[in-house]
Amino acid sequence: TMKLAKEIYPHFVSSFFLTPYPGTELMELAEKNRWISSSIDREKAGLRKRPMLQIHFSEKELIDIRSRFQKMFFFRNFGSLFLSPNYILQIAILLMRYPMGIVLGMKKFAKTFVFDDLVFEFLVYYTKEKTNRKQKTGHTSL
Repeated sequence: TMKLAKEIYPHFVSSFFLTPYPGTELMELAEKNRWISSSIDREKAGLRKRPMLQIHFSEKELIDIRSRFQKMFFFRNFGSLFLSPNYILQIAILLMRYPMGIVLGMKKFAKTFVFDDLVFEFLVYYTKEKTNRKQKTGHTSL
């Protein structure tokens, strides 16, 4: 997968853990083949959080693979943005308005060392806060 991703040279790359959902064929296969460890807390697993399926790799190995994959494309994903003064100004304003988002993002980054995780955690926080602010003022759009 890493070799193919390098060959096709996509503009942006992100990776997620394959996550079975109740009622899906994948969940049936996972349960039948015992791919889901009984020690997995389903609330803390899935997509970006932690892998639920452990078929050929351990949880730690899967997290390491995802981390290496994301790091491999860091500059392709974000490099050109950091060279834009307008982008830097917008980011600075967001960081000043939502400092707790950065704290949460940095906590996630400290665990995975994947910049994409920092951005994702910040965006989750930002979206929740933006929605809360809109609801308090009576606005419905983000």
